[in-house]
Amino acid sequence: MRLAPVASTAVLLVAFASGCSSNGAASAVLSVPDRSAPAPAAKTGTLLIADTDNNSVLSFAQTANGNVAPSATIVGSATQLNEPTAVYTDSAGKIYVTSFGNNSIEVYAAGASGNQKPIQNIFGHKTMLSNPVGVGVDSKGDIYVANSNTNSIGVFAAGATGNVKPSRTLSGGLTELLEPSGLALNTSDQLVVGNVESNALTVYAAGAKNNAAPIAMISGPATTLDQPGGVTFDTSGNIYVASYGSDSLLEFKSTANNDAKPLRTIGGTKTKLDGPSGVALGTGGTIFTGNALSSTITSYAASASGNAAPKTALAGSKTLISKPHGVWTF
Repeated sequence: MRLAPVASTAVLLVAFASGCSSNGAASAVLSVPDRSAPAPAAKTGTLLIADTDNNSVLSFAQTANGNVAPSATIVGSATQLNEPTAVYTDSAGKIYVTSFGNNSIEVYAAGASGNQKPIQNIFGHKTMLSNPVGVGVDSKGDIYVANSNTNSIGVFAAGATGNVKPSRTLSGGLTELLEPSGLALNTSDQLVVGNVESNALTVYAAGAKNNAAPIAMISGPATTLDQPGGVTFDTSGNIYVASYGSDSLLEFKSTANNDAKPLRTIGGTKTKLDGPSGVALGTGGTIFTGNALSSTITSYAASASGNAAPKTALAGSKTLISKPHGVWTF
């Protein structure tokens, strides 16, 4: 099973123009009460990395550069991590991680480090987890996960643990889910998903379930989306996407829909992008991504565009980075 590029699972704040998309899905203006991005946790200047090869979650200062050791690491047999692909923190600082290899979701206490047991561990046949990738939490604390192997989204109650059924699922032909990878929710709990196989972003109404069609879609050759993985946003609501297949980072207007061109593209040999799988925005708008194929984390200035050199690059044996997928800042 191919490991899909994965997301930095931020709460995505994005508005789509009304009308009808080129693929027939009705588009809509997403209900956004506040155009500013809500902080999912207290800002600490921290960068988290889900490392698939090392079965670990690594923590660095956002200013870290070069071959430096992480400030904290969640790793060891007690953690239950197995090919972690995405990482997220909620407003209480709890850390959510998807384990692709275990078909599970691990949740750790705020500030967790070392060989710590998860405080919640969702796993087992009742969960219907199947190669889980992106993970996020809505305004009620419910946990969302993208199942890349079954083209579905599972939703679990906030305190779910063990072999439990999802409270609802989103799956079926009408959903347009095709190898879902990154996912995110806006302040109104509308859901956005990056689909690797169809090179599209699909949008769903809050509470969507069963075989619900998307209310909007960003898709088409002008988008240059190629295996979209991580998705995140800036304070204006613009969308940032890690395009794994084209070794690039894309920014779209908050109103982008249908076959929209990106506002800018970061890509080229100077960027050192190599299989970017996640994307996150840090202090001052610095753009972070994990390069799964070169075992590096690179960052770019907030205004970077085109064939821009990285602002910082984490790489080397001291970093413990092997195959970074999900990235998250808080």
